[in-house]
Amino acid sequence: MSQRRNQPRHRPKAPRPAKPDAIRFPPRATIDALLSAMITEHSCGTGGYDIIHFWGFARTGDPATHDTAHIAIDPDPDAARSPVLDSAEWLMRRFPGRIWGFGLAYRTFGELFTRPGDALRAARAGRTDQRDTVETICAATIFDARARAYTALTYTHLPELTPPPTWMDDTRETTDTWIDLFDRRSAAAHAWAAAITLDPEANHTAITRLRTP
Repeated sequence: MSQRRNQPRHRPKAPRPAKPDAIRFPPRATIDALLSAMITEHSCGTGGYDIIHFWGFARTGDPATHDTAHIAIDPDPDAARSPVLDSAEWLMRRFPGRIWGFGLAYRTFGELFTRPGDALRAARAGRTDQRDTVETICAATIFDARARAYTALTYTHLPELTPPPTWMDDTRETTDTWIDLFDRRSAAAHAWAAAITLDPEANHTAITRLRTP
């Protein structure tokens, strides 16, 4: 009688977790067009100076298009939870595609900015004092998962200044400043934090320094 040999049992290998789709970023021209659209949508003519539009941007099946949505929020610094971060969570659930960035459209005060980044620094610091030389500014900033910030602005007394000038800042060069502003519950810094968490591997060092607001 033949004996049945014990056959080695092959345990099925556990499936490897699927890697998320690579983040597909739009070209600079598309980002500039989005900034201009954000300023137009906000209009700078309604609501108070504290009301901001918080935007989300995601990829679609068509490389030439991007899904967008925005929420009007009041960034109350005394709120128990950050309205910007709460809005970011809502947008992440809304988009079927992978999000590549978040943005803010806002109305603020400032003097004529002549150097790249001045408008973004003014937005980080908050509302400036009203002086005779201060102008009303409509601005928009997009933060992407590469830790880049793109800012556009226009002046209400210069409607012919179209399209609005835009600048790009690499926020990795000023991480300490952004962390400090995050701790101080700056709306712009919370939008920046939401954007860098979209790529936790590339932005691991900065993310580990974020504390729950």
